[in-house]
Amino acid sequence: MEERIDELGLADVIALLWHDPLKFQQYIRIYYPELSQEEIDRIAIASIRGLGGEGIEEEELHLNYKENLSAPTIEQDVKSTKRHSFVLSGKAPAGVTHIQVIGAYTRKIVIRQD
Repeated sequence: MEERIDELGLADVIALLWHDPLKFQQYIRIYYPELSQEEIDRIAIASIRGLGGEGIEEEELHLNYKENLSAPTIEQDVKSTKRHSFVLSGKAPAGVTHIQVIGAYTRKIVIRQD
């Protein structure tokens, strides 16, 4: 499919409209009326998937870090919540300014120093 995208010269259009697949499909439909809806859909899906890059395992993200911190001590067992906020308390090694909570809603959180 990459060859077809190159053949049609859609690289710049993908760069401009990557955030709006509907507008991208409309652009193709207007400027390439000879394409079937199935081919337009395949091009749109292939171009959006290509923007994601290669997947990296969580462990690989930290391989080149200069310092390896020990796991923080968490005083509460938080599995999930339907609330919009929660309090997480615990201890982190000296000098740590942020923690990363990973899950369905990944966030980098500033640590309040006590």
